Amino acid sequence: MRGVRVRTTRGTAAVKTASLAPVGLPGRAFLAEIPARTGLRSIDVVGAKTRRHRLHLPPADSQCGYQEDAG
Repeated sequence: MRGVRVRTTRGTAAVKTASLAPVGLPGRAFLAEIPARTGLRSIDVVGAKTRRHRLHLPPADSQCGYQEDAG
């Protein structure tokens, strides 16, 4: 695996890589920040062959019902 690509309802999200060595684990983690009010459509695992995992998740604020800051 060379990387991960995250597709949303607003285009492709930036993905960062983090080493797991500081916590005593081999390999790396992939982190994607999805903008507010953006749904998730797929996660592509990029390697010798790219595999697309299709998802149709609504934006987080509509999943949990929170529309405003509680503070």
